Order: sequence, then C-alpha cells, then structure tokens
Amino acid sequence: MVTDAQQAPDADEPTPLGPLRRVTIDNFMVFERFDESFSPGLNVIIGTNGTGKSVFLRTAYAMLYAIWKEWRNQPEGWTRSSLLFLIYYANCLCIEKSEPDFFDLRKEVSRNILFSAVFNIAETVIEFNPEELLNLSKEIDTTTHVLPTIPLLIPSHELISSASTVVGLARKYKDAGFSKVDVDLATAVLVPELREENIALPLRDLREKLARTIGGTPRKGSGERFVLSQGAGSSDLLMVLVAEGHRKLAQLVQLIQNGSLTPGMTLFWDEPETNLNPALQRLMAVTLVDLVGAGVQVFVATHSFFLMKEISLEILRRKLDSDTAEEVPCRYFSFSLEDGKVAVERGDSLEDLQTITALDAAIDQEDRAQELYSRL
Repeated sequence: MVTDAQQAPDADEPTPLGPLRRVTIDNFMVFERFDESFSPGLNVIIGTNGTGKSVFLRTAYAMLYAIWKEWRNQPEGWTRSSLLFLIYYANCLCIEKSEPDFFDLRKEVSRNILFSAVFNIAETVIEFNPEELLNLSKEIDTTTHVLPTIPLLIPSHELISSASTVVGLARKYKDAGFSKVDVDLATAVLVPELREENIALPLRDLREKLARTIGGTPRKGSGERFVLSQGAGSSDLLMVLVAEGHRKLAQLVQLIQNGSLTPGMTLFWDEPETNLNPALQRLMAVTLVDLVGAGVQVFVATHSFFLMKEISLEILRRKLDSDTAEEVPCRYFSFSLEDGKVAVERGDSLEDLQTITALDAAIDQEDRAQELYSRL
C-alpha cells in the first residue's frame, strides 16, 4: 500500500533509511537477548508491568537517535564515542532522569552490550558493539544521499502545556528533574510551524480531523506558552485549561504542523490511551492507522485491550472497504517474564497471540461479577 507520502522524494532531498525492520539488544537493562523483526507499519506491544515494553521503546528510540546524530556529525564513520553516547543516552531514557546516578561507561561497555538495527534501504545493518564499535553490512551508495531521520518518542503524559518550562529549566539547571524523554519531546513541540504546503497531505487531513475533535488548533501565545485557538469569534484558551485528553491530541496536531512528525520517520508512543475515554481511544486507533497510511512507522506500547481491539477492527474495516483488499501492515507483540527473563510472543493479528494480559483480566473481572450477581 503506497501513498503519495511514501513515494520517492525529490532528487535534492535525502532518502530515509526506511522503516526499522529488526532490532537486536544484548545485555542491556531487562534484556539478556532480544532479537525481533517488525512491521514497516504499525507495531503493537502489550504485556504486564515490568516486562520491558517501555524499556524497549526507549532503547530503540535511543538507537535511532544515536544513528541520526552520529551520521549527521561524522558521515565518514563512527568512533568509540558513538557506542558510549548510545549507552549513555539509552540509560538516561530508561531510568527517566537527566543524568544516571553513579554511571560508569567503562563498566557498561565491559558487559558486552550489543545494539543492532536493520533498515529497509539496502538491508543496511548498523551495529554498535564494544569490539568493532560499528559495522555496516553493505557500503551505502552516497550518490543516493541516504540519511537517517530523527525519531520521535511520546511518553504517556502530554507536554504541550509545559513545553517551554521544561526546556527552559533543563537548559539552565544541571538536574532540573525532567527526564531526557520529556526534554526531547518538549523541544520537538516548540519547533516553529511549517508552511502549509510543506506538510504532507495525508498528515494535513489527520491534523484537521484531530482539530475538529478538540475544537481548535494549538498555537504559541505569549512567553512561548501554548493556547488552543478556537477560531474567529472565540477567545483563545490556555492549554493548561484544556482537558488532558484533548491536550494529548493537541500535542499530536502541533507535532504534525511543525514537521516534527513527518512521513518516513519512526514514532514510538508509550500508552497513548492514557487519559482518553473509550470514544477517544477509538479515535486514537484510527489516528495510529492513519499515521501508517501517511508513511510513518509506529511502535505503540499499551495496556488497553479496548485500544488493541479498536486497532484490529480499524485495520479489518479498511481491508473490507478497500478495492484492492490490501491490509495495513501490523504486528503484535506480547511481552512476559519467564524465569526472570523477557519472553516475546508475536503475531500478525491480535488473535494470533496466546497471551493477552488485558483480556485475561477482563475475563476474570466478568467471572467475578457473574459469581457475585449469582449470590443476589
């Protein structure tokens, strides 16, 4: 399924590395050995607390961020600092602090940590490891002007209402109490808006759909603080006064209209269902599928069976309504712990998974309710 947004860019524009196809993580955080292949479209990750969902999102994001940073700064090749930066940055993200406590990079490297990412373009393998530092499986033809895109990681909470404060304090103080995740997203939110013609058409349509739901569009007011512009004849509403679920959608609108979310990039989103009622969770499912249609690769970690099911239903609806019967590319992953180690079950549909903790909890709740009602 190829959209206008997924067609080859202009000759003067760099060609993205393409979707993240495979990730390998050895001896880092909760992962002794992690090696999974992913969909170029939507990837839904489920599981109980403490099984590594958020750690995976943050580590994969750190890998793509490090690749983008190092490729931009030294396209001729990586150095030992590339691996050290990745380990340091991944630790910062996973422990949700601006600086890790008692952090020793030399000790971290000695644990034989390995990070590997495989991309669509020429099946490029980028590997960070202590021995070789970085290995490219194939030479990249520089005439094609291949360039990694900067990824985006959205945590479960919104930051559009406090973005200027987060960035301002983080720049001023060594430890302002904000995580790297928060600072990265707040920085992305504050990027100036693009001209209308520079926003990909599918994302423009999605932006308008979300704006209708929340009753306006975000814009910067005085002091870099965001307001919700409700149109002619209505006064602007301070973003802090907007319902939290709507702020989450307004944040997505802002990321679209300032170009922080564009076709060809990878989006990681941790618990997008947080603070959304079931009706808005259904809209979130449609939004995630729309993003894939616009050429964005999406990774979502969720506890909500309602959201999982809505995603599954939306994909099925589009298949049935399509003239070509093409499916939205999607894979599901269930994380669990077996003997203290992370185990991963995978499937191309929700029904393929044998372990869905949220569904098991819902069934247990219904069984308990029936037992109690039977005693009335």
